[in-house]
Amino acid sequence: MTDLLDIGLIYANQGPLSIFIHLIGSLLLAFIVRYYYLNFSSVVSSRQFLANAIPLLTGTTFLVIMVVKSSLALSLGLVGALSIVRFRAPIKEPEELAYIFLAVAIGLGAGAGKLELTAMIAVSILIADMIRNRWRRKKAADHNLLIELMDSADGQAESDKLLNVLEASGTPVEVTRLEVRPDRVAIVAHVPFSSLTEAKDLISNLRKVNPQVSCTIYDSRPVW
Repeated sequence: MTDLLDIGLIYANQGPLSIFIHLIGSLLLAFIVRYYYLNFSSVVSSRQFLANAIPLLTGTTFLVIMVVKSSLALSLGLVGALSIVRFRAPIKEPEELAYIFLAVAIGLGAGAGKLELTAMIAVSILIADMIRNRWRRKKAADHNLLIELMDSADGQAESDKLLNVLEASGTPVEVTRLEVRPDRVAIVAHVPFSSLTEAKDLISNLRKVNPQVSCTIYDSRPVW
């Protein structure tokens, strides 16, 4: 307990200039995270709302840490205050939560007087995520392919021909839904396309079976 109080007194003796420098540094890091989130994240839903909140979240966290770090009583009071506050944010994707935690962590680190270490770790996290994104984009992108054939003369025969084309495409096609009626065929297949050319070639081969085939390609990720 004595060691914790000594650390708090050391931080409390920081001058206004030092506090201001740490605040500006944390906000600069927050805007870097905001820029990265807007331009490189894979979040499907609207990014602008969360992006605008990142600097505010970092600055608020910095303020809270600056207030409570030199006083054990204020720390306990903050715990009690936060216990009656409910945060209800519509987090639609796990990646959004990761950026929120990163913004909070930057505010915590800068508020605790560890701006240099916080900056190094935060930038390293963004660089590692950028490398991961580039490696992922080199792989084939997963899509769902919806194949429909209306007014079919023989649904079973037509479906067999279309499935044969999918099997002969050379890509690992996974059929997730098959609906065959006397006058209608509907197939939903999970297909990894590495390029737009592959998608066009597959659709062209399907239409060789029947020119009336309707094809729709959409992202396999859910859109909220």
